[in-house]
Amino acid sequence: ITVTLVLNPSTCGGADGSITISGLSPSTVYDLHYDADGTQIDSLGMLSDASGNIVISGLDAGFYDNWNLWSVATPLCISMDNTSIGLTDPSTPTYVVTFTSDPSSCGIADGSITISGLDLSTTYDINYDDDGVQVDSLGVTTDASGNLVIGGLDAGNYDNWSVDLFGCTGTDATVITLTDPLAPLFTVALTLDPSSCGGSDGSITISGLVAGSTYDVGYDDDGTPVASAGLLADPSGEIVISGLDAGNYDNWSVDLFGCTG
Repeated sequence: ITVTLVLNPSTCGGADGSITISGLSPSTVYDLHYDADGTQIDSLGMLSDASGNIVISGLDAGFYDNWNLWSVATPLCISMDNTSIGLTDPSTPTYVVTFTSDPSSCGIADGSITISGLDLSTTYDINYDDDGVQVDSLGVTTDASGNLVIGGLDAGNYDNWSVDLFGCTGTDATVITLTDPLAPLFTVALTLDPSSCGGSDGSITISGLVAGSTYDVGYDDDGTPVASAGLLADPSGEIVISGLDAGNYDNWSVDLFGCTG
């Protein structure tokens, strides 16, 4: 007899592997004993096919050996084979998790993280933690470079990665931190008092901003909120609020990309 591997299990923990015993008499009933990881298995009354083969199916990963086989019609004629057949599960995914992009504004979920090193154009199940809360992304397919880009992410810590293919799971503890843009830092200073009683030509300067950036500015004028949207910082990083009358100006807020200082 000859004992050969036919098929490994298709999934981790699966039991759909198979081994073939060949060189038998066609269409004959046999009793079979073998060891599966050291445990004896009895398969009685197995019928060989027209080619003299018996296929043992429904096998999980492990080592199969100590084959003993005899025809039910001639039980004293025992064939033995010590061939050891090792069935193996598919390989677990190996990969790298890397930062791709932070959110573009405060409170917005458009950041991204890339998982690379996977099989090309293959569908995986992904799990990870977002600030300690498990997120499941099932049935996501890699691109032609073997990458998965996880988008739509807000600021926070992402870790405890697991990537599953055919029931085989690879894990990675990498912590990726996404951060919102920094809130604007600025200084508010008097520029000019009104030139006349009741006049409205005073001005206040906000400095320390990013030159050429557009900001939304809010403040109180004698307790009344004033909103000034779309103000452009000059090449010195300053915005001059003009056309002001006498009064008290306070509670300043400066917003850039949804981040408010």
